[in-house]
Amino acid sequence: MKLSLAWVGLLLIGLLLIGLLLLTGYIPMSPTELTPNYPHRVRFSTERPDVFYERSNAYALHYSQPDSAPREADHILEDGTIAIFPRETVLCHHSPDTAISPVYTLAPGQVLAVPTGRLFVRFTQDTIATDHAPALQAAGYAIESSSTYAPHTAWVQARSGDIAEALSNIPQLEAIAAIENVEPQMIVERQLKSRESGVGSET
Repeated sequence: MKLSLAWVGLLLIGLLLIGLLLLTGYIPMSPTELTPNYPHRVRFSTERPDVFYERSNAYALHYSQPDSAPREADHILEDGTIAIFPRETVLCHHSPDTAISPVYTLAPGQVLAVPTGRLFVRFTQDTIATDHAPALQAAGYAIESSSTYAPHTAWVQARSGDIAEALSNIPQLEAIAAIENVEPQMIVERQLKSRESGVGSET
């Protein structure tokens, strides 16, 4: 009986340690498990319903400071705040203090596109974007900035700050009567060159 209790105790301790390691990132999950809520397709904009960003096998790590991206990354964007890795190696560089997102592609040319969580929203021209703050909040979004030159437009993001939530809930934004167009901000790499050629990549 005492032996059985000892084994149960060791098992519970083992499970507790594994849970702590998972929470701290020392035992990484798969990229798909880390990004379960991202849609597989994201429409280019309300006005271009026939054009889609398609989820690829690459992933992006998002850093808070410039020049933080590892040199081993396949592609480095936005002054070193975004690093793109293939599925097989992204978790080698992921840590609890870096956000991870899928990388999408835009045809033609399979241009790589990394979501930022920001969306450009255009309301009808006879209205002011900030007047619709309550409707945006009800849809789960908040205004990040609005232009004095085009007051009927605004940059918005999910109130939670979650990129996946911002992309997944776009239909809720489009359901607001005064909104004419919603376009997710994607950081794209205009021209890609193979690392194997020794040339590197160019944005």
